[in-house]
Amino acid sequence: MSFGLRVGRVTVLPADREVRRRVDLQLQVALAGDRQAGNALVQRYARRITRFYQAKVHDTDRVEQLLSEFYEQLVKAPKQIHTTVRAYVFGVARFTLIRHFRTRNRNREDPTDATLVELDVAAETPFGANQRVETRLLLRAMRRIRLEHAMALEMHEFEGMSGREIADVLGVPEGTVRSYLRKGLLELHRAILAIERDPKVLLATGGTYTWLAGLLRHIEALRKRSGKSADPDAPG
Repeated sequence: MSFGLRVGRVTVLPADREVRRRVDLQLQVALAGDRQAGNALVQRYARRITRFYQAKVHDTDRVEQLLSEFYEQLVKAPKQIHTTVRAYVFGVARFTLIRHFRTRNRNREDPTDATLVELDVAAETPFGANQRVETRLLLRAMRRIRLEHAMALEMHEFEGMSGREIADVLGVPEGTVRSYLRKGLLELHRAILAIERDPKVLLATGGTYTWLAGLLRHIEALRKRSGKSADPDAPG
């Protein structure tokens, strides 16, 4: 039996114990038409969603357009929400981003199979260019890997989402999320190699993003082995 809380026209039905602990009444009230609660919800996530778009779209006008579409879409909730607040919010952000790229890249049936460099046609965004060197390297590398893999890594490492939450955002099983994370790290490995060769930058990046530290140490160790490639798929 599933128990949910109802406010107005919206029922939030917890899908598992994790969700039951994290169901946010503010979301229910906001989606039920409470303007004050809706504004509070927007303010709570505004900076994170803005960064989400700024790291992926180089044109600042299009970022503003996406934010406007996101706010409009946020309140168009289904009657039942089977996930956490942040998963719902980022799910809306992903939906508007994919719709945007599909409209701008009509030759691509599924934009999530492409990289941001292909979809946005830029090596980096103004947001990324203004970051510290280690963050800039990471953001540039993330633009070179498959979009769905990049978003899975972003939500796992930067937003601290669980596998279940990421699955809800991406609309895939949890097992697929684990596959995306593994493949994403391999792709990120290659992308970092293609961009940066300075050991000092790699060390700084590993110090800032500890989840990358092991990967970057592996890259540097491979480089030091004479005659060996740092590509994990290269012959030994």
